[in-house]
Amino acid sequence: MNWPFHFTKSSVLQGGTLMAAEQSEPRLLHQLQTRERPEEFVRWDLVRLYSSTARQNQAFVHVQHLVETAETFEKKAAYHLATGQLMEQQQNFVCAAMCFIRAVQTNAANPRALRRLEALLEEHPEVRQHIPDFELHLMASRKAVERVTQTRRQSIKRSKARTAVPERKPSWLAGAKHIFASEKHVSVPAG
Repeated sequence: MNWPFHFTKSSVLQGGTLMAAEQSEPRLLHQLQTRERPEEFVRWDLVRLYSSTARQNQAFVHVQHLVETAETFEKKAAYHLATGQLMEQQQNFVCAAMCFIRAVQTNAANPRALRRLEALLEEHPEVRQHIPDFELHLMASRKAVERVTQTRRQSIKRSKARTAVPERKPSWLAGAKHIFASEKHVSVPAG
């Protein structure tokens, strides 16, 4: 039996309409050339398009440009993470692991790169043998993420403590009220 099955490899949303990969690439390249949209957004769309259509080498060119021009540590780390994911797609697990380590070193506040690295190691433990001082990098990455996570938790606790504590009367006032409540009230004649 012949089942009709049609699909597009990828699609990109342009101006509210979904475009097939074959149509979106020329549009994105035009936007890059004319600067119709911010370069960072266009390049990121190209990375996603090329990655999803098995053109990782083309995606790699754009993500490397994004790494080099990133204005914040958060963005740079996200682009290192994306580079590692592209390397995984190409079955280059050693380079992927190094990219994930670089992402954690750049911004330990986002633990996604460490999680990707640990997942990669579960599937491909042989990676450990191909990176000099790998165990030191892994341990440093884990410590950095844990330190940031602890600091964030402590900050949240302090913030909650400040906002959650009801306004209390000074303890000396509560003690004084207790004393006055327990003693007989003596009236002093006006004089």
